[in-house]
Formats: sequence, C-alpha cells, structure tokens
Amino acid sequence: MNQEIFQQSFLGNTLEQYCWFAGILLIGILIKRFLSKILAQLTFKLVKKYSSGVGFDRFLELLKAPFGVFVVLITIYFAFDRLEFPQEWNLVPQEKFGMRMVIFKCFQVSIVVSITWILLRITDFFGVILIHRASLTESKVDDQLVPFVKETIKVIIAIFSVFFILASIYKINLA
Repeated sequence: MNQEIFQQSFLGNTLEQYCWFAGILLIGILIKRFLSKILAQLTFKLVKKYSSGVGFDRFLELLKAPFGVFVVLITIYFAFDRLEFPQEWNLVPQEKFGMRMVIFKCFQVSIVVSITWILLRITDFFGVILIHRASLTESKVDDQLVPFVKETIKVIIAIFSVFFILASIYKINLA
C-alpha cells in the first residue's frame, strides 16, 4: 500500500522523486553552515603558513557567504537531478537550444561566479595579511601599494572568470 503511494506520478515524476528532491534540499540547507565552515577550514590549511598575524576567524568571516552559496548551488544541482521534465512538455535535449540548455548554462555560470567569489575573498584575505605586514614596517609606500595590488589581482581574476565563462560554457572562440 505505501509503495503504491510513492509510485503515483505528478508532472512526470513520482512522489518518491519529489520526496528525494525535498529531502536533498532540506538536508543541504540545514548543513550549509557546517559544510561552509568545513570548506573554510580545509582552505585555510592551504594558506595557513602565509597568514601570520591574521587568524582563521577573519578567514571564516570572508569566506562563509561564498562557500554557503557554493554549497547551496551544489545542493540544488543534486536535488533537481532527481526530477525530470514532464514528457508532455516536449522539450528538446540539453545539447540543443531550449529550456534545458538555458537552465544548465545558467547553473554553470552560477558555479563559476561562486568560485570566482571565493577566489576574490581569498585575495581579500591575502590583502588583509599584507596590510597587517605593511603596518609593521616604517615605510608608508607599502601601505598604499598593497590595496592597489590587491584590487589589480581581483580585476584580473574577474576578467579570467568572464573569459572562462565565454570560452568553456558558451563555446566562444576568444582567440
């Protein structure tokens, strides 16, 4: 009897598929903060040797939101992977231009943007470290040079991100 309930179909998906979808979303949203902190800790271990004078709290403050968005995007991907579009909609395959392609391209762009946001925040963290180190010196030139270099690196990261999106996701030849 219970199996029959979960096999009932609505909009091309069974109730079981909808339950999996809702469960994955709920679990992902509930553990987002925990996973964000774990990802931040793992990333901090990579940069810890360079972070003298600036601790994990500042790193976590900078990266909690971008890692949270990244975790939510991955959760949404796995949740929607459980569902199928209704066959009555007669949608074209993902390889051809249509709703499936647009949704998938938007998701890919969102992932690249969230990774770019993480890289920009890591750059901010290195900027905080360098500003801290510059404040320990007597020269004021390095105090002014650090923000300039940090912003230049952030612009370069953003430009490479746009190029990556255009080249690999939209298959535009940039050469």
